[in-house]
Amino acid sequence: MGNLVPAGAQDYWRMTTMVTGYWMTQIVRAAAAFNLADHLAAGIDTPDAIAAAESTDLDATRRLIRACASLGLVTSVGGEHFTGTSLLSTLHK
Repeated sequence: MGNLVPAGAQDYWRMTTMVTGYWMTQIVRAAAAFNLADHLAAGIDTPDAIAAAESTDLDATRRLIRACASLGLVTSVGGEHFTGTSLLSTLHK
């Protein structure tokens, strides 16, 4: 059958993983720094409430939570409400 991946595609995939790996670690770092797991476990489940609790910019907090959703750390439970996943709970104090 042979290799189904075009020549060079594996290198492209590896480089993309290396570049975006840094982004992923920074998203997780920010989630930990702003106590996202703790807030969600306590029922503080909207970007507005989390931004107020952490004294952070609301738009930046929304972007962080959406980035966390893209990594499977949180899920949306209706519009602006979020819940932590078991993966995020590993950051819970």
